[in-house]
Amino acid sequence: MVESLCYGDLNTNCFNMSYKPIPFTYGVRTLTEINALTGMQEGDTVYNSTWQIIEIYSGTNWINSQSFEAVTTSAVVIPPTGTIPSGDRSGSAFPNDGGYAIEQTSNNSAQLSAVGGNDNYYLGTKIRGTSSSGSTSRIVIAHCGKWPMFVGTTTVDGSTATIGKGNFIETPRSTYGTTGFFSNGGTAGEDQDVGTFLEAGSSSSDSYRNYLCVVQTVENS
Repeated sequence: MVESLCYGDLNTNCFNMSYKPIPFTYGVRTLTEINALTGMQEGDTVYNSTWQIIEIYSGTNWINSQSFEAVTTSAVVIPPTGTIPSGDRSGSAFPNDGGYAIEQTSNNSAQLSAVGGNDNYYLGTKIRGTSSSGSTSRIVIAHCGKWPMFVGTTTVDGSTATIGKGNFIETPRSTYGTTGFFSNGGTAGEDQDVGTFLEAGSSSSDSYRNYLCVVQTVENS
């Protein structure tokens, strides 16, 4: 597309402005299309239309300006083993694309955030990758922006509550929740709040699923 920009009293001074699409390696693609790509090379680029962000291939994962790659140990399993214990998805396997809460381990690798763990170790929400027992893996963790966060309970301090748009979201806590799962925010003034819901659940059974949230990694002193 070419447009003319003119200036001066009589618009006599003009020059042409040419607009060209940014030359991404894979152009504009949805998340599903990106996940289906093969043969990528380190440094390849794509515009993710689902997440509305530019991504670069690291050689193992697609990453972006709001995320980073982290290594898991051979003991870490993501998604969690077993099945969803309650709610309208009871009995289903935990999804691979769950936005699970991730923390740093004592040996500087990544794992599912522990219930009642040290919130200073919290890193963010997993947006890509899985990890199986017996091998090390690389996962992608979002530390800011708008991302899916996997909510394990719809409780506030142990009481049933519906997920509400604008409510705070917390890291796993000892009073409720499960390792690796976020929870609907509870008591005011606590330092576990790490984001805000951008969408609402329709009932108290809408648990154990991704909710779009504003993600913010909090550094505690």
